[in-house]
Amino acid sequence: MNEQPHPIAIYRRPNSGHLPHCHNVPELHRAGGYPFAVVLMAVVCTSLYVVFKKKDWL
Repeated sequence: MNEQPHPIAIYRRPNSGHLPHCHNVPELHRAGGYPFAVVLMAVVCTSLYVVFKKKDWL
């Protein structure tokens, strides 16, 4: 049986189960900031998909 650790297990930090600190994330402190950020990411991803599909890169 192979006793080597899984490659991903090598990069795990012991405290990786903790949530990241989000005190300096500006969109979390504005009204409607988080939904705006999610919609912006969706628009950018969709527009890139459409552009790449029209150029036949996908």
